[in-house]
Amino acid sequence: MTTLLTQPEPVTKPTGWKPDPTHSNGAPPRPLTGVEPRARILYVDDEPAIRRLGELILVVAGYDVDTAADGAEAWAELQEVNYHLLITDHDMPRLTGLELATQARLAGMRLPIVLASGSADALRDAASSQLGLAARLPKPFGAETLVETVKQVLRIANGRGECADAMISALSHIARVQPFPHGGINE
Repeated sequence: MTTLLTQPEPVTKPTGWKPDPTHSNGAPPRPLTGVEPRARILYVDDEPAIRRLGELILVVAGYDVDTAADGAEAWAELQEVNYHLLITDHDMPRLTGLELATQARLAGMRLPIVLASGSADALRDAASSQLGLAARLPKPFGAETLVETVKQVLRIANGRGECADAMISALSHIARVQPFPHGGINE
């Protein structure tokens, strides 16, 4: 019979193990495996509660998520970090979702873009069809809808990535086009 008053057994470390100063808990780094990298998503919404909720839903679903409070902040982030997906609200100060998507496309960014809006007119805007948006999310949307949309968009983008890279490579030799470094998960 085990009692609570018994001494715990000592924890032993593997032979040759030394604490790694780069890890705060001193644990050895995990070995690299064949696990696919997690997609990095930029989630943009000017409403703090919606932005935080979207971030939490996507983090729980297994994604790395950064957030931005408006289109201008998101544009600055897109210049610094290679994202696999951009989810943006449309109606925001400083730079709308469509303006952000337009800037991304003019800069040659190939990442998939999901536009969310409470306005049906914004989702049907003719300009959005020319931007090659990956999906449109009418607000309000549920957690399941958000996660499923992200999964489908990333699956399609990842599948197209190999074909798109081959096509851009061929075009760059013919037309001297320089591809932008943003793209699918496999890049």
